[in-house]
Amino acid sequence: MNNEELFSQVLDILKQHTLSIDSTLKDFKEELYSQVLDVIKQQTMTLEGMMQENNEKLMRRVEIYIENNVTKRLDSLADGYMLTHEKQQVQGQEIEILKDQVSNIKLRVLALENKGARRAHLKNI
Repeated sequence: MNNEELFSQVLDILKQHTLSIDSTLKDFKEELYSQVLDVIKQQTMTLEGMMQENNEKLMRRVEIYIENNVTKRLDSLADGYMLTHEKQQVQGQEIEILKDQVSNIKLRVLALENKGARRAHLKNI
């Protein structure tokens, strides 16, 4: 075997080893990628669960705040509105009564003025 044949055989062996190494690296790279992807998926699911749990807690806190503060204030506001409305109705009725009384007083004053004017007229006659 001459040097060229030996060199050719060594070169072929190196090519086979290179292909084998490339294949192994490719498999390793794919496995590593798959593992990293699995870890990312697990972490994402964990974070989503934590976020969901946190959102539920925050929503419950908001609901409790609304129940304790806003609902009571709305009830108080509605009660105040009803009291004001009832008071306005009573005052409206009182105003109508006062208008009737003023009208009656005006009629009496006019009648008295007419009576006084007739007396004065009769005295002059």
